Amino acid sequence: MVTLLYHWDFTGSDDLSLNQAIYDSQSNVVAKVKSRGTFNSSNTTFSRSNDGIFLNNNDNTTGGYYIDLEGLNTIQFSGNLSIEMAVQNHKRDIKAVYFLSTGEDNGTNKAFLNARFNGLPGKNKMFFGVRTDEYSNSGVSYVERKIRGDNDTVITDNSEHHYMFSLNYDGSSSSVKLYIDGILKGNNTNDLEKALITDIRSVNFIGTRKVEGEGVSYLKGVIKYLKIYQGAMTDSEVSNAHFTYIAGHPELV
Repeated sequence: MVTLLYHWDFTGSDDLSLNQAIYDSQSNVVAKVKSRGTFNSSNTTFSRSNDGIFLNNNDNTTGGYYIDLEGLNTIQFSGNLSIEMAVQNHKRDIKAVYFLSTGEDNGTNKAFLNARFNGLPGKNKMFFGVRTDEYSNSGVSYVERKIRGDNDTVITDNSEHHYMFSLNYDGSSSSVKLYIDGILKGNNTNDLEKALITDIRSVNFIGTRKVEGEGVSYLKGVIKYLKIYQGAMTDSEVSNAHFTYIAGHPELV
């Protein structure tokens, strides 16, 4: 059974300002909409509604808006995890980052979680990448374990979809899984070699990579919520989570 650690509800009235604190309902961990780089502020905007926070990024190569889950930057969350999100993707020809948690380049912590849509020719599918180790002084690093969804994970419209990303370390049955709208779309059962480490990952973003600069993409879309659970969800738990999501969307019933 999983335990809900963090839940950010990004819906609300359109009065959200840049760098305004948004607290998760479980632990009062702070998230903020931030901007970086250079962009046309009349063309690239952000707003909030009952659908969530709309990161209306149109420049995509020089800067934009993103959500910084900055409260996680000093928290150690590790082991088996499940990440649940409801997202609309309005631009599907870029690498659109849905969730990123990673350490600094100059540190020993090379572990990361990376959930994104690969909007590139031949790769336009959902992607979940995991590296569970820390980079040792001897230069030994475990291999990144990743999963790309099957052909049905090509997102072709602006509709909201329900995503679950699951990480499970077990010496005999490790797995990285990807679910879309309650259906398992990808499963990598290669051994993760060790559990996700407890070192702090000081970059936790929705909407972009950890480094800025020319060519770094920024999500154009709406994020309704993000939930992080301790534990890897079973198929039945994912189904229950999806039914809960559907209950809030009468039009889908």
